[in-house]
Parts: sequence; structure tokens; C-alpha cells
Amino acid sequence: MRKRGKYNFLTILLFILFVGFLTQSLEGPFIFSIQDLTYGTKINKFIVHDYEGKKLTLPFNDSLTLIYFFNIKNHLHLNNLLELDYLERNLNHIKPILRIVGISKGKDNYFQKIFTQYKLNFFLVNDKKNSISKRFQTNCNFCLKVILIDKSSRIRYVASHLDLFFLREIIYRYASEES
Repeated sequence: MRKRGKYNFLTILLFILFVGFLTQSLEGPFIFSIQDLTYGTKINKFIVHDYEGKKLTLPFNDSLTLIYFFNIKNHLHLNNLLELDYLERNLNHIKPILRIVGISKGKDNYFQKIFTQYKLNFFLVNDKKNSISKRFQTNCNFCLKVILIDKSSRIRYVASHLDLFFLREIIYRYASEES
């Protein structure tokens, strides 16, 4: 009996390792996915254009940069836009410390509709060619990813969920260190 139990455990373990190996390069909730975007990683400057064509150089030099990857067709992700807008407006009420860029892929007119409907106080970027998503190793057809970058262009926070209270504390920490 014991040998059979060990054999079943080893079989299951090998199967999990095999599945993890096969899915290693895919984005998603896999146990063994590789995450190169870790705390302290230096992000080189790059240029993007928001949905209106305005040129942005990311990460920003004058404040912390929060990049929010989302699915523009997902209602819950759109609600997060409102929460991020609220966070940004309140944090920047006295002194500008944070700039947010929302990145997704979709039709240009949908970005305009979302921006005007929600009266957002931050930039929306349509990543039509997935170039930004590839740079940050994500697939925003299905994702939600939050990346905080400090003024020295180093990653300070990466998450696949939105926890505004925790995020606020991290923003305060890095804003006060750089003041």
C-alpha cells in the first residue's frame, strides 16, 4: 500500500512539473511562469502615444509612474479605472506625486468613449501592436497587471490584482523617499 501511495504522489508531482515546464513561457496563472519584472529592475525609457496621439515618454521623470494593464472589454477592469482615477486625484491633491497610464488593446473610438464617460485624469494608451505588453511580459487580452516605477526608472511594485490600500502605502513610501 505505501509504495502505491508514494507512486501516486510522485506521478502527480512529475505531472505538475511537466505541465509547469510546458507552460513556462505563457502568460497566465501557471505555477512555474517566469517573472523577470522584479523589484528593482531598471526600465529603459520608451515612447508611446495615448489614444489621442499625444506623445508620452515612459517612465515619467517628474513623478512615480503607475502602469495599469487592463482589458478594455472587461467591465470589472473598467471599474478599476475609476478607482485608480480616485486614487490619483487624492494623492495629487496637494503635490503631484503620481502619474497613471492605462494600457489596453481595442478600437480607438472605444478609448475615447471610456475617457469621456469616466472623465479620467490620466492617460489611456491603445497598444494595437502589443509592443508595450511584450515589453512588460503580459497579454492584456486577458490580464490585469499593475506596475509602479519610481523616478529613477526602477520597478517598485508588480501585481496581477488591484489592492488600492496597499498600493497607496507603497506610493507614499516611494514618494517620501524621493522628496
